[in-house]
Amino acid sequence: MKPCISLIICLLLSGKLSAQCAASYIGSSNRMVYNTSLMDSLMTPQRYKAILYGETHNVHFEPEWKLHLIKHLHAGYGIKDVFMEVGIAAAYLFNQYLTTGDTALIHGLVYTDHHYQDFWKGLHAYNITLPAAKRLVIHGVDFERTEVLRVLAVATPVPASLQDVFNRMAASHTLNAFDPAFEELLCYIQSEFRAKDKDVKALYGERYPLVSRIVRNDCPITQRAIPRNKVMYRHLAEALRDNNITTFVGFFGQAHTTYNTPSSLPNSLKKENNFAGKVLTFMSVYKDAYSPKGIIPYTGLFRAETLATLYNRYMDTSCRATVLPAQQVNNRKLSNSADLILFAKDYL
Repeated sequence: MKPCISLIICLLLSGKLSAQCAASYIGSSNRMVYNTSLMDSLMTPQRYKAILYGETHNVHFEPEWKLHLIKHLHAGYGIKDVFMEVGIAAAYLFNQYLTTGDTALIHGLVYTDHHYQDFWKGLHAYNITLPAAKRLVIHGVDFERTEVLRVLAVATPVPASLQDVFNRMAASHTLNAFDPAFEELLCYIQSEFRAKDKDVKALYGERYPLVSRIVRNDCPITQRAIPRNKVMYRHLAEALRDNNITTFVGFFGQAHTTYNTPSSLPNSLKKENNFAGKVLTFMSVYKDAYSPKGIIPYTGLFRAETLATLYNRYMDTSCRATVLPAQQVNNRKLSNSADLILFAKDYL
């Protein structure tokens, strides 16, 4: 074999030629220059019906990256349906915000702190420039959090049959999503609303379909991903069917999107005839991710030592993010987890 060919093969196998700069820095700010042409060539979005991004719920890199990715897929390929790891009530409030720009609607919701404030502001500014029929739509498929109490609140008189439910809702504004008392309250609300469906329908009127979906949401309230995957996928499939959605982008935690988990959303989706061979996934690896407890180095589904080795091998430190085909990553488990791997600097 000729020496130059051997060198090229070695470089390809090392990933050095294929880990390309997907985003670069803008000074010391959290903003970035998103490489649209590179992402077009790596993703070839026209070939896929579902693009799923496996995130780690970071609050610096991911909001800015997701904003660029959503705008890229919408402007270039007309993908307007965005699925997120939120409940039905949260998705409703996000959509209301995208229309009105009223930040009070999304105050305290998940994915609204730190640089997610810039994300939603940018998404709203982009969305209101679009014709109504082409505007972005957020879809929730996960369990309900405490914002459900906000969405279910009414300004009109409550029928006697539902008075106890609303009294308990009004007294529960200090609960958090993972408080057992909130889970108990949500189960009570759902049970009472199902039992008194006629009164609920009369009370909510045109909002009844939304309330009905919330009442039927049986996704377990847990931070563990696998117990939720099956229900989340059922909600995803229902939303695709009920809204005639043929293409979409989704943002979920890595345990919901990795090919290494049999129950993951892409594994379930690929079994559908309409999506077989039409699903593309990202897996992400981050350096120095921020959390309220401090900086966490090398975050992801794998051991920090493994991620550090791979990150230092494939990350160009002059870039904010590099992306390469997963099969070119020198780690069998990671290369089998997704179609593309993104290495990024989160906390600056």
